[in-house]
Amino acid sequence: MSSRTLLNLALLVIIAVLVAVLVYKPGEKAEPVIKLTSLAETAIHKIEIQHIGAPTIILEKQGDNWQMSKPYAIAADKFKAETVTELAAAKSTAQYPIKAGEDLKPYGLDIPRLTVIFNDKDKLQFGGTEPLKYQRYIRIGDTLHLIFDRFYYNLSTPAPEYVSHALLPVNAVITKLVLPKLSLTQQGNAWEAEPPIKQLSNDQVNELLDNWTGAHATQMLEYKPAKDSEHAQVYLKGQDKPLVFDVLHEKDAIALGRADLGLKYKFTEDVGNSLLSLPAKLSAETDKGEKQQPASPAKPEALKK
Repeated sequence: MSSRTLLNLALLVIIAVLVAVLVYKPGEKAEPVIKLTSLAETAIHKIEIQHIGAPTIILEKQGDNWQMSKPYAIAADKFKAETVTELAAAKSTAQYPIKAGEDLKPYGLDIPRLTVIFNDKDKLQFGGTEPLKYQRYIRIGDTLHLIFDRFYYNLSTPAPEYVSHALLPVNAVITKLVLPKLSLTQQGNAWEAEPPIKQLSNDQVNELLDNWTGAHATQMLEYKPAKDSEHAQVYLKGQDKPLVFDVLHEKDAIALGRADLGLKYKFTEDVGNSLLSLPAKLSAETDKGEKQQPASPAKPEALKK
């Protein structure tokens, strides 16, 4: 090996050592990451969100899922709830003690804009943002924290957006479906239609029922009951009373309103129409009028996965 090659190798080794020293800084201790709370995300079982001018939102964990108890008694959006739990472990970039009687108006905390309470104990109050890096002020007890501002606007969304977008409960089994122009009732292992339909197809019924059990709204909104609207009623196994939906035809969309909850599920026009009528017959045999097998009961959602 030539002396020039040895020299080049030596220079590469020296450069690598210098880079390692600059990057890893041996002898220096890494600064500890200070989190807003000591709570682990998985230890959070209750979330309360208070926002000026809006109803209080309460989410409670039940098993692997989340349930909303206020302002609506209904399943919550799991992803949305778990995003909120990330706040507990958010990095605090700076901390300042709050003196007794200190004026908190410069920080937007004289009247907190938003408050999040975890497990009825840890209270986080949101203020304004500082002018240099636009980080958000948060008060916890007697300490003022700064955090990167990625939570405030997500937490400020209206209550309906915290609701699960699923139209029906998980694993719902439909036993009767009453639509504006059609009614389907389960009789044993078969289905009867009103008005009667000749050669009612097993595939048609199951596809319609699957459309309902698998429907997820593109948007959740507050709903004030409309006058003179059509209705859809969904009877579920194990429940005495049906779920009643107002059918709302909107521009390029169809929405289903729950007057009992004050919630509106908004769908694209195609998806909405797929909930309101049987699909076209799916086979040549059906078109020829051959005898069909009786429609089977709706499959639980869990079995379809």
